[in-house]
Amino acid sequence: DIMRNEIFASHGLKFTTEKWKSYFANKPWYKGIYDNVDDKLTEIEKHNIQIILDTKAEMKDNEASFTKKTMITTDERAG
Repeated sequence: DIMRNEIFASHGLKFTTEKWKSYFANKPWYKGIYDNVDDKLTEIEKHNIQIILDTKAEMKDNEASFTKKTMITTDERAG
C-alpha cells in the first residue's frame, strides 16, 4: 500500500483516510493539493500500480510463497 500510495502522493493527491493523511503529513516533500491525480499519472506509473495491486491480490491468501522467513540463531549472527 505504501508503494502504491507514494506514487499518488508524489503527484499531490489529498488522501481521505486518516492513516494516509498522517503518514504523508510527516514527509517533507508531500503537498496534498489535488482530489484526483489520475490524469497526472504516467503510463509507467499506471502499469506499476496495477502490478502492485495484482501482486497484493496474489499474496492475500499465500503470503508464504512470496516471502522467505527464516530463523537466525545467535551462533549464526556471530559468525
